[in-house]
Amino acid sequence: MLFRSGIDIEPQGFDVDTCENIYEAMALVRTRPYLAIITDMRFEGTDNEDGIELIRFIREMQPDAGIIVSTGYGNEELKRTTRAMGAVRYFEKPLEPSAILTFLKDLSSPELSDLRLELGNH
Repeated sequence: MLFRSGIDIEPQGFDVDTCENIYEAMALVRTRPYLAIITDMRFEGTDNEDGIELIRFIREMQPDAGIIVSTGYGNEELKRTTRAMGAVRYFEKPLEPSAILTFLKDLSSPELSDLRLELGNH
C-alpha cells in the first residue's frame, strides 16, 4: 500500500510505503504492485494538479489498484472528477483513521477483490 498520511496502519496488518512527493510516488508505482494507493490532491512544493496527474498515472500503470483520495481542498467537482477517473473512495481531511481502516479491510477482502477484478474485465 502506498500511503502518505499521519495515520499508522501498519499495526493493522498492512504493508505501507510512504512518499513525500509525486515523483517518489510514481517511482514506487512503477516498481511495486499495490492493493490500494491513498493520495493527497496537493503535494508540497508543486502545483495543485499533482493528485489528478498521479491518479492518471496509477490508472495507466496499475489499473486494478484501489485509489483513495484524501484532500483538505475538496469540493463536489473534484469529488466527481476523481471518481470518474477511477478513485474508489474520497475522503476530506481531517481523516478519520477508523473509516480508512474499515475501508482498507473491506478492499482487501477476497469477495471484494474478486468483484473488482471482475468489473475491471468488462
